[in-house]
Amino acid sequence: MTVKSSHMRMKYEVGHIEGEIGGEEFPHKFIIDREGDTLKYYSHVVDTKRYEPDHRRIAEMYGCRDVLGGGFARVDDGTNRLVFHYTSDHFGPVPEPVLRNFEPELLERYKGISTLPIKDVFYCLEEPTQSQQRMWDQILGGD
Repeated sequence: MTVKSSHMRMKYEVGHIEGEIGGEEFPHKFIIDREGDTLKYYSHVVDTKRYEPDHRRIAEMYGCRDVLGGGFARVDDGTNRLVFHYTSDHFGPVPEPVLRNFEPELLERYKGISTLPIKDVFYCLEEPTQSQQRMWDQILGGD
């Protein structure tokens, strides 16, 4: 999927998504990697007993070299929403508008591996700091 901003074209691709996703027992950690003019989404199910893999390990597994941020995803078993929340302690947050560019493909892909039905998406992400937002603005071609 290619999304045109007012300044440049950025492509958005969903890469590898590993493992079932569901409620609290099947959460995922995700990262966003940059490869040239393409932002790629990668996700991996979390072992809830050991809370692994961490975001850095996910980046290593998929050969990511320019990770810009990350967070968590799960399906809320009360609302049947795919929920994107929190932030990566190592890489920082991903702004909601960036994740929204992946939404149609993510909904389709996650519906195929979910232990629960998914009806829509809910975002509860941490806001980037000023310096993190400047980085995202530069990447996306903002002022």
